[in-house]
Amino acid sequence: MILLLVLYLLYIGMYCSFGAVEAILWARKGADAFPWDEHDFILTPQRVWFGLIVVVTNLVSLKIMNLDPTWILGISLPAFFFFHQGTMYMVRNLINDKVYPKRWFDDSTTSTANINITVKWRIVGLILSVLLLIGLICLRSFL
Repeated sequence: MILLLVLYLLYIGMYCSFGAVEAILWARKGADAFPWDEHDFILTPQRVWFGLIVVVTNLVSLKIMNLDPTWILGISLPAFFFFHQGTMYMVRNLINDKVYPKRWFDDSTTSTANINITVKWRIVGLILSVLLLIGLICLRSFL
């Protein structure tokens, strides 16, 4: 069960690191500094590549526990926006204290992303993710 929790926390760390990288990118470049869409050429490939590495590594290591690693990835995904956006807004505020005054719990008013999740829905995702993790741990302890 400890391994499940550690893996979950590794995913959360990955989400936070993505948020920090994007905060630095947005703070220094501005949305219109390049003629190309940074979502297509930087952010999406970064997530896909790192996700593939994590999934392949987990496929090798978690098969020993007879648990498909996509379970823990799926359980952590609802928390993605809470940690990713929260970290991004907090780091952006540390870089420039005039933006995102609510820090972790702020919402973007200038996002160019296709999906923009409000803080209320980010919290709902976090709660759902934690409940799913608790459920999986309880289920694994009874099997």
